[in-house]
Amino acid sequence: INIAKWIVDNSGSNSKGKLLQARHITILTMYTGQVTEIKTGLSRHPALKDVEVQTVNQYQGRENRIVIISLVRTTPTTSEFLRDPGHINVALTRQTHGLVVVGDLDKFKRLQNRKQAPRPQRS
Repeated sequence: INIAKWIVDNSGSNSKGKLLQARHITILTMYTGQVTEIKTGLSRHPALKDVEVQTVNQYQGRENRIVIISLVRTTPTTSEFLRDPGHINVALTRQTHGLVVVGDLDKFKRLQNRKQAPRPQRS
């Protein structure tokens, strides 16, 4: 939320107004619970009412100028979301001008380096 506010507050302007407005920012997360929490926080900042907040799954096939990705977790996880290359690809390729990734890089690296358990085979 603070990053989105900083972007909007510090965006340059031209004769048409601010170059980056709240509607040009999307916040993506892997979890619906975080979507709710982030939307609640954004509601306290009227200037950010047009920031879109979605899960990565909900945002497939769309893009925006600025994307902020939240990889923040409050509990330890073995999340399939964060180990799935498809989810990571969608998350990292939705911006046209700028990308901000928020999270614990060391925890993310550990998740990526874990050996995945074999997936059950369908017969």
